[in-house]
Amino acid sequence: MTMQNSGSPTSSAKSTAAPLPAFPAVERLLDGQAKLYRDLEALSTRQGELIDNERTDELLTLLGEREQILTRIQTLNDAISPVRARWQEFLAGLDAIQRSKVGTLVDQITALIEGIAERDRQDRQRMESARDRVADELAGLDRTRRAAGAYGAKLTSPGPLFQDREA
Repeated sequence: MTMQNSGSPTSSAKSTAAPLPAFPAVERLLDGQAKLYRDLEALSTRQGELIDNERTDELLTLLGEREQILTRIQTLNDAISPVRARWQEFLAGLDAIQRSKVGTLVDQITALIEGIAERDRQDRQRMESARDRVADELAGLDRTRRAAGAYGAKLTSPGPLFQDREA
């Protein structure tokens, strides 16, 4: 196998943009994102179970864990944002195998995000339904209390229980 080398960098003197990171660096960032999204997906699944079983204390702990993962994902997003801004240029510099690897990682991340978003939507609906049921129950208790009060005897000041009488 022979390689052709022009001996000069391909960047133009006119270009003032910073050089794009090399494929291995971007691949590591995408791998990191995919791993974090898989972790988030596992927490998302567990979240639904906790909601169904009304385990609010554990749910709050899980939401804290999710927040930590989202912070780490944001850090990786920030690191890859220069590449994302020049995505087509980045892809053009890759060989077919590298483009395939990147495409597979991006597809995996996209599928994970879509799955998490759908589960979160379903969880939100279940929590809203539970909230509405509790509100209806509370309103029913209030109506019952008022109805019972309307039919009950009106309390007036009771008479004395003991009286001193002189004969």
